[in-house]
Amino acid sequence: MKQFTYSILLLLLAIGCKNKTADHSQHNTDNMKGMEGMNMSTMNHDSTAIDSFLFSVVNPVNEIVISNQETIKPTIRELGNNISTEGYIAFDERRYNKISMRFGGRIEKLYVKYNYQYVKKGEKIMELYSPELNTIEEEYIHHLKNVSDNDLVQITKKKMLLLGISESEILTIEKTRKPLDLITIYNSYEGYVLFDATEAKGNSNSSFTQNGMNMGIVLAQNKYGTQVSSTQIKEGSYVNEGQTLFIVNDFKEVWAIAAFDSKEESQIKINSSVKVSSELTGDTVSANINFIEPVYKAGQKFTQARIYLKNEKQQYKINSLVIIQVSTGEKKMSVPGSAVLDLGKMKIVWVKTGKKQFEARNVITGGETKGLTEIISGITGKDEIAKDAGYLIDSESLIKSK
Repeated sequence: MKQFTYSILLLLLAIGCKNKTADHSQHNTDNMKGMEGMNMSTMNHDSTAIDSFLFSVVNPVNEIVISNQETIKPTIRELGNNISTEGYIAFDERRYNKISMRFGGRIEKLYVKYNYQYVKKGEKIMELYSPELNTIEEEYIHHLKNVSDNDLVQITKKKMLLLGISESEILTIEKTRKPLDLITIYNSYEGYVLFDATEAKGNSNSSFTQNGMNMGIVLAQNKYGTQVSSTQIKEGSYVNEGQTLFIVNDFKEVWAIAAFDSKEESQIKINSSVKVSSELTGDTVSANINFIEPVYKAGQKFTQARIYLKNEKQQYKINSLVIIQVSTGEKKMSVPGSAVLDLGKMKIVWVKTGKKQFEARNVITGGETKGLTEIISGITGKDEIAKDAGYLIDSESLIKSK
């Protein structure tokens, strides 16, 4: 019996070993099938990549995420809003030419009588009786009759020329040997007449109201010489030596003047691009802001911008309205707003660091415009980031950015 029992145990042991061998054999066979076609030497060389992949897998999801998410790269775009405001056309003060008296006298005949009258170079301005000039003429006639010294005659003649007496008038004096009753004053410039220099300057100092601009003229301190208004320049009135008669401006270049409130002044800069549309023609031209000055008037503080415009064809008229659109955008690095995740105290993006591997990166952002967010620092234009940062966040994890 005892011998029979030993025989049964040996049989069971043999059967168990056979099954175990079969199982191990099958396991080894499956492993070999899975490794068919694989280069064992390559597997050995790629051990570092495998270790790196395993490292990313075992990292917490608040630092590195594995995802198939679509990626984008930051782009350089123009960010900002366009500001639109009304403006008006004013004289370009750099093109003012002052007509002033070289001698005093009484106006007997006036040919230029109203503001904005167009005059040509060489046209008659007025006819004037001048006791002072009459005395010089008498002196010249005396030298012609009684003095043999030709130098003295020429000096007196030159003096009359410098005072504004023309060659033809001097020739008449020489022929008649009589002083002229009236001296004609001729215009030296071509353009539009402004009798009051302060009125001319007032165009660039028009006051602004809450509903827009008051196009009325505001008188300012005269920097162009003695003030002479249109009521003072008339036939029969007296003018003095050095007195300003009027200003002439050819109006071939003009200023477009626009005002901006305190909310907009930070976005207005020298050389900012603008588009100017005229109410008269409807045409739009591109230009730049050439001058900016702060203005405080009638209890209001605003910023006044000046734009220089060509007006060779006289398409702009004085005080005509224009619409000015200012482009305040600047080229900055930006990404779609969805790529930035706002965590309260910081903002992050998911930067692709490997195949399907994303790492949280802290960024500093600027303004947001039309669905785009400005990136100030944290990433470069070469980085690839997840397009939708919110999809990679684990609701139970606290993101740790690098």
